[in-house]
Amino acid sequence: MKNLKFDYTGGKIENKEISNIANGLEEYRQHLCSVVEKGDFLQPEASLCLPSDNFSSQRIKNMVARFPSALLKYVVVVGIGGSNLGTAALYTALMGAQDAFDSTRLPKLLFLDTTSTDKMKEVLHILNHNAKNKGEFLINIISKSGDTLETIANFEVLYKELSKIFGDIKSRVIVTTNKGLKLWRCAEELDFHLLYIPIQIGGRYSVFSAVGLFPLSLADINIHSLLLGAETMREICLSSDFLENPAIMSATLLYSHYRQNITIHNNFLFDPRLEIVGKWYRQLIAESLGKKHDTDGNVVYTGITPLISIGLTDLHSIAQLYLGGPRDKFTTFVSVEDEGKDINVPDNLLLEGLVTGISGHSLEFITDAIRQGAQTTYKKLDLPFMSIAMPEISPYYLGQYLQFEMIKIMYLAKLLRVNAFDQPSVEEYKIATRKILEK
Repeated sequence: MKNLKFDYTGGKIENKEISNIANGLEEYRQHLCSVVEKGDFLQPEASLCLPSDNFSSQRIKNMVARFPSALLKYVVVVGIGGSNLGTAALYTALMGAQDAFDSTRLPKLLFLDTTSTDKMKEVLHILNHNAKNKGEFLINIISKSGDTLETIANFEVLYKELSKIFGDIKSRVIVTTNKGLKLWRCAEELDFHLLYIPIQIGGRYSVFSAVGLFPLSLADINIHSLLLGAETMREICLSSDFLENPAIMSATLLYSHYRQNITIHNNFLFDPRLEIVGKWYRQLIAESLGKKHDTDGNVVYTGITPLISIGLTDLHSIAQLYLGGPRDKFTTFVSVEDEGKDINVPDNLLLEGLVTGISGHSLEFITDAIRQGAQTTYKKLDLPFMSIAMPEISPYYLGQYLQFEMIKIMYLAKLLRVNAFDQPSVEEYKIATRKILEK
C-alpha cells in the first residue's frame, strides 16, 4: 500500500543544517521509540501508544456493539476543541460537509461544538423530525477535563429538550472523560454509559482514543484502517534515518525558518474536504507551541502562528498577500491525488476562446495544474515551502496524516524547548468567564 508523499525541495535549507538540527533530536527520538515499545501510558507522549492499543480498541468495540447501527440514525457529539475537532475533521473529510442533510446515509454524526442557539435548534430540529424513538439517537458527551463550560451547557440543554420529546433517555448517553473526575462520578450516579480517556493524553492528541474512535465507529467508518495508517506512519516518523523521517524533516524545516523570523505556518490544503483537518492542525500547533515559558521556566513567548488556506478558493482571496506581502511565512501544500476521477470539461467549449488548455481535462487535473503553478511561483519568488500528497482521502491516509502531524509537533516543541502537552494560558479566560457567570 502507498504512503503519503513528502517533498522538501522548496524548503531552502542545506543538508548540513538539516543534519545539525536533526542530530539534536536523536535522544528524544529514542525516547519516543521507548514509549511505543513499552506501551507507556504514563508518559506525556502516551498518544503514540494508541494506534496499537488493542485493549482500548476492544473496549470501544464492546461499547459500539451495544448500539446496532441498523437501528441508529444520529450520534450527537457534544464537545469542543480537542474533544471534537479530530473527530469532526475525519468525519467531514470522509463524508462531506453537507452530510447532515443527506438522508440516504445513516447513521451520521452531528456536532455541538459551540454554545450557539441556532446550532442547538438545528440539531434538535433534525432529531425531532427524523428520529422516531430514542433508540435512533445517542448523545456522546466528551470532556477531557470534565468541566468544560461550553460542553456541559450544551449537554444540559440537549438532554432537557430531548427528554421532553422522548422521555427517559439515560440509556442513550455515553460520557467520555477521565476516570475519577466529578463528571465521571456524576455519570456513574446517573447510570450513563462510560468510556475513559487515558490520563496523560491531552485533547488535541486524543483522536485515536475513545474520543474519536467511538463516534467514528458508530458512523461505520473503518477504524481498523485508520489505526493501521497511524501505526504505519508512526514507524516511519520514529525512523533513525532523518532524511527518510518526514516528521523530523518537517520539524527541522519549520524550526530553521522560525530562527529566521519566519513565524507563520500556512497549511495550503488543495481539497475543500480537508478544511476541518486544517482546523484540527491549527489547534495542535497553536496550543502545543504557543508558550510564555520554555521548559526551563524562562519567559520566551514562543510560538508559530498557523494559517489555513483552501485551494483553489484562497488563491483568489489571499494569495496576493502570500506572494507580495511580508516574507514571514512557511507554506505546506497538501494535495490529494484521487486518481480515476473523471468529471471532465467538454471537448467543445460553449464559451470558446475565453480560456485555453482546459478542453477535455478533468477538474482534478485542472486543480493539480493550478497547484503546480502556485508552487512554481513560490520557487520563482524564493518563498519557502514543502508539499505533502495523499493518494486519496480514506481512513488509512488520514490516519497517516494526523499521526505525522502529531509526531512532527512533538519534535518541533523539543527544538523550541517548550512543553508540547500543556496549555496553561488558556485557563486564564476560563477563570474570568466563570467569575462573570457566577455574578
